[in-house]
Amino acid sequence: MNRILRTFVLVAVLAIFGMNQSKAQSDFSIHFGMASPLGSFADYQGQDGSVAWLDNTNRAGAGLGFDAGMKFRYNLPAVKGLGIIATADLFYNAANSDVKAWANDFEEEELVYSNVDVFTLTLPKYINIPVMMGMNYEYGLAKGIKLWGEFGLGVDFGVITDFRLYGSGEGYFRCYDENGGLYYVDGEETRVCNYETTASLAYRFGIGVMVADRLSIGLHYYALGSRKVKCEASFEEIYENEDDYFEKVNLAFGSINPAMFTVRLGYHF
Repeated sequence: MNRILRTFVLVAVLAIFGMNQSKAQSDFSIHFGMASPLGSFADYQGQDGSVAWLDNTNRAGAGLGFDAGMKFRYNLPAVKGLGIIATADLFYNAANSDVKAWANDFEEEELVYSNVDVFTLTLPKYINIPVMMGMNYEYGLAKGIKLWGEFGLGVDFGVITDFRLYGSGEGYFRCYDENGGLYYVDGEETRVCNYETTASLAYRFGIGVMVADRLSIGLHYYALGSRKVKCEASFEEIYENEDDYFEKVNLAFGSINPAMFTVRLGYHF
């Protein structure tokens, strides 16, 4: 995470520097919008609730999310309309409705099936932070209206929040690990997957329109690379009449392939 923060600080410094340059030479903008996952990143395999963090498929089950970011553009005087861009984005996607429905059904089944008093399941959320450099071209369509297109290449930092199972009471409940199975609870039991932050090669394409040199709307496609899903899994059991138990193991669950389509609004300073 420290590497991610350092990268954001660098991009922010470049952006502030750009804001201090003349408008004829540079442009700084912020943008917000919708982030719709594509391909296997959005898919969900319903059999036994299998998703990327539970088995060896590449189906992640990500749902509609949001995008926030910033862009610094520096005009190239040699070619009218052409510029160099540096961008940083933050994508946030929770699990899609199918995965949430499975989690709800699974939790209700456990409460009935296992006779445990409390059972909760917390699904992971996806955070992607692509930082890129690229080129942008603007074409004046009419007074105060410009069409633009751009592409970028860089690195995406992928973060998955914890996947957590918790049960308390006395009875059995099912908990997925590398083998799966039934677990007896007499007290409290917590199982957590804490995922690795990954980095992968990423690229994007975008087109849009700018009005009055201040407002823009853009459509973008992001390919955020393929990465292995790995986690440090911890197993903690608190018994009423026995010694407590705690264990950590490293697990790997195949790969995911995040891709994103975005529609967003931008404001240019």
